[in-house]
Amino acid sequence: MTGTLAATPRVTGGDARAAARPDDAGRGWVAAWWVVLAACAVLTLVWLVLGALVALAAHVPAIGAAVAGAEGTWSAGIVEAAALGEPAGQAVLDYLASAVNLAVAVVLWRRGGRTWTVRLLILAMIGSAGAFNLQAHAATLVVRRGSGLEIGELHQILLHGVASAAYVGALLLFPAGVAAARGGQRLLVGLAGIALFAAGVGTALLPHTVSCVVFFGFGVPLVGALGVSRHLRAGATPERRDQARLLATVLTGVLVTATVLALLTAVMAASGQPGLTLDDPTARHSGAGGGGGGEPTALLFWFARFSAAALALAVLAAYRPRLRASADRLHRALTVVVVVVAVGGTVALLATLAGRGPAGWVLGAAGGAAVYVAVSSRVDRVVERLLHGRRPTPYRVLLEVAEVSRTAAAGGDLDRLPEAVGRHLGARTVQLTARRPGLRPRTYRWRRSDAGDTAPADELVTFPVRHGTEEIGALSVDAEAVAGGSERHQLLADVADSLGAVLQAYRVEIELERQLRAAVSHGEQIATSRREAVAESDGERRAIERNLHDGAQHHLVSLRLSLGLVEHQVAAGKLDAARERLAQLAEQVDTAEAVLAETATGVSSATLADRGLVETLRQEVAGPDSTVTVDATGVPPGRRYGADVESAVYFCCLESVNNARKHAPGARVTVTLAEADGALRFAVRDEGPGFTPDPSAAGGGRGVRNVTTRVAAVGGTVALRSAPGAGTTVEGSIPLPDRAPATEDPDTDDPDTVVLAVPAVAAARDAPAASQAARDALAPSGSLAAGAARDAPAASQAARDALAPDTPPPASEPSEPSALLDAVRALVAGLERPPPVAMRLAAIADELNGPGPGTVRARRALDALDALGRAGVAGPAWSRRVLYETERTRLAGARETAQADLADALRRRAVVLPGGEQEAAERLTGPGPARARLGLASEASDGDVRRAAEEQLGVWRARATHPASTRTVRDAALVLAGVCEALLAET
Repeated sequence: MTGTLAATPRVTGGDARAAARPDDAGRGWVAAWWVVLAACAVLTLVWLVLGALVALAAHVPAIGAAVAGAEGTWSAGIVEAAALGEPAGQAVLDYLASAVNLAVAVVLWRRGGRTWTVRLLILAMIGSAGAFNLQAHAATLVVRRGSGLEIGELHQILLHGVASAAYVGALLLFPAGVAAARGGQRLLVGLAGIALFAAGVGTALLPHTVSCVVFFGFGVPLVGALGVSRHLRAGATPERRDQARLLATVLTGVLVTATVLALLTAVMAASGQPGLTLDDPTARHSGAGGGGGGEPTALLFWFARFSAAALALAVLAAYRPRLRASADRLHRALTVVVVVVAVGGTVALLATLAGRGPAGWVLGAAGGAAVYVAVSSRVDRVVERLLHGRRPTPYRVLLEVAEVSRTAAAGGDLDRLPEAVGRHLGARTVQLTARRPGLRPRTYRWRRSDAGDTAPADELVTFPVRHGTEEIGALSVDAEAVAGGSERHQLLADVADSLGAVLQAYRVEIELERQLRAAVSHGEQIATSRREAVAESDGERRAIERNLHDGAQHHLVSLRLSLGLVEHQVAAGKLDAARERLAQLAEQVDTAEAVLAETATGVSSATLADRGLVETLRQEVAGPDSTVTVDATGVPPGRRYGADVESAVYFCCLESVNNARKHAPGARVTVTLAEADGALRFAVRDEGPGFTPDPSAAGGGRGVRNVTTRVAAVGGTVALRSAPGAGTTVEGSIPLPDRAPATEDPDTDDPDTVVLAVPAVAAARDAPAASQAARDALAPSGSLAAGAARDAPAASQAARDALAPDTPPPASEPSEPSALLDAVRALVAGLERPPPVAMRLAAIADELNGPGPGTVRARRALDALDALGRAGVAGPAWSRRVLYETERTRLAGARETAQADLADALRRRAVVLPGGEQEAAERLTGPGPARARLGLASEASDGDVRRAAEEQLGVWRARATHPASTRTVRDAALVLAGVCEALLAET
């Protein structure tokens, strides 16, 4: 017996699907099986037909007379064998058992598939139908008389030997249905086959009734139980273990029933009770005499005949998933059979011992009742354990699941629940679906490691999870987990009901987290709004200050001059001229009132918004008797600019005209507007006495600073030219947005030209708050030079050289640290006395250019600015300004700063988190994209990122609220939760 016994599978069970495809050796074994099957089938049919003819001739007079009247050796053989046949009732029962065996063989052929277990069982059923049919043994005598052939030896080899060995071999191959033998195992398999064949032939040496009892009643169940037992725990798959458990249960039931019947037979035979002896015609055929013969084995013989078919059907049920799923029916059937045999045997035994009178039957009934009470529940538990293994009781399962549910609900993580349900129920696959309010359902899945590939959806049985009347989830398990029948189904339904409170708590937690996140977001929005309101209020205050200075002040100065003129005319007696001037003065008062009202309501000039820059300047500064002239020939008629550009040029021109009237009264003033080289150029020239600009004046007066600030805000430049006797000129240039700014630098070769130091903030105008805050903080009142730095001390030039960039700035928009550094450099270049401060500013620039993430470098720069402000190097007012702007910047970037602080503390081990959370925290606060910071693969989807961020958020919030967490751990957890919220907002 070598090679691999295999063929193409047809059954639906997992073992049949796993059977190997037939190779050359397998095809040879299949061909041999067909030959043996055909020989056994032919011999069995001939055997049974001849036996039936003998029985009919013996018990039906008409047939007997017809056969006796016929001539020939076959008729003589039938007549001779009829005298040695079975009683009519026993013959009918004998053929009924053979018919059952043949029917089972047909069912196995059609439904059992083509594993070797099924093939051998088909062969065994056909062979046993003829081997142990007592009436059919008359065929030996008929064939001998009719043809002179002796078929007894053929009967022993094919029916007893091959068929019996096939039966045992089928049970030994179960449940795999295939035996692979290689190397030294081939000899062992061959010897085992020879031993089985010898055992089958040996059954013919005993009386047929005894051999049937020994073989089918005890031998086959015992050998099968020993062979199947190794698969109960060591089966390759859970399906094989379930199949082995089912067959082992049936084999155990057969052994127990046979043992009880054997004890009952022994006691009744010892007491001389009739009815146990079975008429055995084979004893008469062997020449023992005509008196008939037999053993008291009637109960055991008929039980063995029918149990052979029952075992074959049990194998078929094990291979059919639907039949295997109906294990509760088998459970009840086996329990009933064993209990009935035990109770019935007890009643018969006691009634026999006490005599067959009424007292004996009463005693037997009482004993049977006692046995029923004692064994019924125990038998049920034993069968349950054999059929389903060590399964926990329903109460135990619910208790364990409830315990896990409490811990899962407390931690907000339902991952452990499917595993707990699956392990306690012995399931292969458990799937828990939670329907979340306002979100997609979330599924938690657990699959046993040895369960193989994922089960198809149609193999899952789903139980709804409800809270009240609302279905909030579902619990799905594989079909095998419900194989225990109605009790098993009810247990899973109870488990699903017990999970209702857990899923509801999970849903409530999600809703609370959502509300908390909304509250935190609203709080952040409120804080941001407050900061914006403070900044906006401060900006509005400055804007009002500039508008009052540049706009209303002009009209008030004009009003003051007019009042002085009226006073002079009255004093000189020119009353008529004074009256005319008073009328003009009233108009000027109305104009000043309107300007003040516009400034108070935030409108720089209604005329400017309505009529544009050129017309507004002509109306405001030029008039019939005015000394101011507006030349706008270089501006296309009707051209309008952006509101910020028009406002900046308007107020700059207005302030310059006002300064000219104040310092050079009566002098002619010319305002020139023109477009050139993609920029709007403006100039205000007066014919006054002029003056010598002082480069050491720190930024000039308030008017000069306002002009500088307004022009710088729109990315322009402004220059002041003046000389004694040559008047004064203020020139500016603002790049237009639709054209490349091609502004020319003011001519600095002229010694009478002062270039106003305007910070180069146009490129970084949209940079983050830190850059703007640094510019504002480092622009102290009076610290911007009103002249070129060429006359400053050598330290000024050294400071500029120290802060100059090594490489030209990139063409792309600068990052936050780069924008801040540009602002620092530009402002340092405008400091009048840079040496005390330049060294500090150089250190700040080094911090911004240093290693580490941009947030860390920005934090270090803010720390340095804070220290610079506290040092008071430029006076109290400037220090307060620096401290205010630095603190405002810190508040604007509080989360980023806190994250950078925590990352630094984690690297230095100043903050140590419990368990494996340290590595997760370092990764979360580190650089890189969101996927890397959450520990995901680069190809992870956005949904995976959101789920990972939500899970991390739940973990850190739980850690922050845990009573055992220290203050350091709580603070770190709050920062990490904020990082997770930021990642959620980005995805």
